[in-house]
Amino acid sequence: MKERGLVYPFRTLAGNVKLGLSTDAPVEPLNPWETVYAATTRGKYDGILLYQHTAGECLTLEEVLHLYTEGSAYALLEEGELGTLKEGRLADMVIVDKDPFNVTPEEIVKTRVLATLVDGRCMFLAGDSELEGFQEER
Repeated sequence: MKERGLVYPFRTLAGNVKLGLSTDAPVEPLNPWETVYAATTRGKYDGILLYQHTAGECLTLEEVLHLYTEGSAYALLEEGELGTLKEGRLADMVIVDKDPFNVTPEEIVKTRVLATLVDGRCMFLAGDSELEGFQEER
């Protein structure tokens, strides 16, 4: 069935319109790394039958992270404030426990957030984090 190839057509859409990615909970998992994994693998490592119809819609990790950051800022009409780390913009970011560019696709989904910064202030610090110089603000 030709329609199977239309399930989450990320590559087709990204080539034609500006996109942003999100977790889209409760439709999809709340963990953004699960969405990153799904967008980059399309079920290749999970035995998902639709993979044979949607493999061409896989995005690279760099493309997915761009859609989560700059793409989502554009979707929010906030591209002048959010989405990239540049002087004069809000410093919203996460610090994670591994470099997603240096792990296997299966390991991406296990990425943990160690700290979340909003406008440059630490708003979340994982209890078992060993990050020096960070203190969660209340």
